[in-house]
Amino acid sequence: MKIIIIGFFMFLYACSIKNYYGELSPGDFIYVNQALVIKENDARVSIQNGKVEDYARLDHFYPHCWFVSLKRNASSQVIQSDTFKIIEIQYRYDIVHKQNIGYRLSALMLNGGAPVVNYTTEIIIGSDRQKDITRLLCSHLEDPADAEHLTIAQIKQTLGSLVSFSLKAKQQSRLK
Repeated sequence: MKIIIIGFFMFLYACSIKNYYGELSPGDFIYVNQALVIKENDARVSIQNGKVEDYARLDHFYPHCWFVSLKRNASSQVIQSDTFKIIEIQYRYDIVHKQNIGYRLSALMLNGGAPVVNYTTEIIIGSDRQKDITRLLCSHLEDPADAEHLTIAQIKQTLGSLVSFSLKAKQQSRLK
């Protein structure tokens, strides 16, 4: 009987993960619609509310994304308009106590001392023209009591018109 109950809960858990993590799949495409500039001595360009933002100025409690380059150059880099294929998607989380003191203080003040979790969707991407641009990460801090990874709709809203997606036809019908 225990095996049946455990199996039932494992089935429910698996179903909730599939629905919970949503719409993106390997083989889908990400389109960078306009050039994005990575500042000198940096390896990422950050986006929040459809605008490029300095990473230090992001409100980490709200959805934000950033493209990552393998190179950190002394001069600025430009991510050209391009099509990136989604290779893999990983979902991870980090408890804020692993973060810097600013995050920990925010967690203490805003959440009554309970830990805050940083939920990140890491999208491994590839382009034949821009091989150094390898990842799009989308993240936010949240109370673990009601925490969840960003939905595709939240990611799209965060990226605004700077970036768009081409999802498989079966999935696109669910987005409407």
